[in-house]
Amino acid sequence: MSFHLKRAIKKSFCKLPLIRELYFRDLEKSIAGARYVFFHSITANIGDLKSCPYEYFDFFRGEACAEINNRHFRKYIYACGTERVLKMLEGKTAIFGGGGLIEFERHDNHTRTLEILAAFASRGGRVVIWGAGHNRIFGFEKWLQEKGQNCCPPYFSKFTLVGTRDYPPEFEWIPCVSCMHPAFDDKFEEKYDYVAFLHGQESDKLRHAFEKIPSLGNIDSEYQGNPEQGFRKTIEFIGSGRTLLTNSYHGLYWGTLLGKKVIAMPNSSKFLSFKYSYARCDDLTQWQSYTGNVPSHASALQECRAANLKFFDKVKSLA
Repeated sequence: MSFHLKRAIKKSFCKLPLIRELYFRDLEKSIAGARYVFFHSITANIGDLKSCPYEYFDFFRGEACAEINNRHFRKYIYACGTERVLKMLEGKTAIFGGGGLIEFERHDNHTRTLEILAAFASRGGRVVIWGAGHNRIFGFEKWLQEKGQNCCPPYFSKFTLVGTRDYPPEFEWIPCVSCMHPAFDDKFEEKYDYVAFLHGQESDKLRHAFEKIPSLGNIDSEYQGNPEQGFRKTIEFIGSGRTLLTNSYHGLYWGTLLGKKVIAMPNSSKFLSFKYSYARCDDLTQWQSYTGNVPSHASALQECRAANLKFFDKVKSLA
């Protein structure tokens, strides 16, 4: 059975009234009682799991909030229809981000959520983009050259506040909110000259090149069950090296925040719009050729936190 046929069957199944009410009951209940609704990607990728603004500000902890997976929300849209979704969002503030959620062509989870939020904004709804960024995979260099700074869909102009992590910014530069995590204030013993933090789908292909270097992947099913433990494990690992080798965007970001020298291999457009300089390596297995003059950025953590705190104040003032 083909993937598309399986998906069509699932869509039809979820539209059955009884199944629909049972399957989406928790989602509807969560949004119904919320003042702020946070939409982001919830996967086994530690970067996705730790990129939601809800986690980092006590203000939201004291408010009624819902944290919604874009994939689950897309299923709800297909099963229940646009009008039901828009009615459910009435009177709420929708916050979309962070992560590479814009122009991601591998699936339509994020795009469908954005399209619904655009319709919500057209009806006067409050929509905030917080730290999302473009993430074009195939032919990403050519795509970015053609787009220039205009990587966001035209309907972004309808949204109440827009802060994207890409630089130079099309709107306001707001890096990933994970910089607010207190783990970045810890001190780590640098045990190794080099450590490698590898993106999940590609880590197995690359791991042979790092047999003599400590390596860690960014995707693990255990992270979903305990993202805080997974994140602290990741930050401690990156902190243990003087130079980081990575093909993970959040590896590049977190290494930069920790003041590390970073050698990174781009696998998406997001790497090309990262604000801080790094040693670009187009073949990470040849990383030894790029160890000569690798920059680091001691002020990055302070700058990223200041941008997020300023943006938070703007979001809070919407109430």
